[in-house]
Amino acid sequence: MIIFRSLTQSNNSAREIFQKMSIVDGFSTATSSYPHKTICDIREHVRLLIDLLDSCIPDVHTQPSIALRQRCGDIGRSHCILHSRGMTPIMWDEMCDAMAISITRAECVRAKRDAVKAWIALISYIFDSIKTAYLVEVKKRNQLQKSLSSKQITSNINYCGRRPSSPAQSPLPLDDVIN
Repeated sequence: MIIFRSLTQSNNSAREIFQKMSIVDGFSTATSSYPHKTICDIREHVRLLIDLLDSCIPDVHTQPSIALRQRCGDIGRSHCILHSRGMTPIMWDEMCDAMAISITRAECVRAKRDAVKAWIALISYIFDSIKTAYLVEVKKRNQLQKSLSSKQITSNINYCGRRPSSPAQSPLPLDDVIN
């Protein structure tokens, strides 16, 4: 909880996003067709972060696990909808910093220099993977949106620029069609 509190104190946009989420979360409910709510408050984010860390500890001796990479990617992609609501890539960096500070303050980690290095490496990898997936998805959605809007403009130009075959088919006065 300290990590998210630190983030919301240092970043006004993050605070506003979490405040809005907690309000909307009060009105949203799980249904039988969709048993999971898609909006998470800070407590749910804490639970999910702990679950993510718990899942990667058993795989720590292997190369970056495909499952961890996929999970981080899913997290990053799922947050891209917040880009239009004020979320920026810097928030991932601030979250990483808050997590690193929090971990290095723990006595059991601080006592061992190698433990500090390992935790910082793991945290950096996780948040860098999340941020990368977030940025890729935001870029993909922006390109899709631009593509759709340019197709709409082209469609409008084609519709408006088409000359009617006869004056009777023209919705405009003949003088406007010719000019």
